[in-house]
Amino acid sequence: MKRPYEQATRHRGDEYEEVLWATADSEYLERYAKAMFSSYEYIMRQRRNRMALDYDKFCARIRKLRTPSFGAILVVDANDAGLYTYRERMLRGFVRMQAEAHGIELAGEKIDQTVKQTMGVPSSLSRGYYASEPPPGIHWDRERRKDDDSDDQ
Repeated sequence: MKRPYEQATRHRGDEYEEVLWATADSEYLERYAKAMFSSYEYIMRQRRNRMALDYDKFCARIRKLRTPSFGAILVVDANDAGLYTYRERMLRGFVRMQAEAHGIELAGEKIDQTVKQTMGVPSSLSRGYYASEPPPGIHWDRERRKDDDSDDQ
């Protein structure tokens, strides 16, 4: 797993490593370049002292990661030319570990934490909201005693 990673990043500067990390930042095994670029922007916000590539240069780096001289890490889907995936799935995990080792948090497709999540629940009985109740057949201590007293008489 180490050899393709080193082929892609050795003697090429940090930009190839950052691009490579962006390719592994998802729960999905296949991704479009636009989604990877979004991950790249997130990674670059964590590396404040580095200049980010623009979208065209980023895509050029992605295309180079398909060539043997760059480890042939990525392959293109046969049915969709814009969809990339890893040649070896284990390599994706290795790339993720390298990013974590460099202090980069890979967020994946997390819910945007800046947006307040709310749930629409009707608040009245007339609209279908019912308070929780124990299922039928469940007896509380007092109810059981009351029933037991009535049986004795």
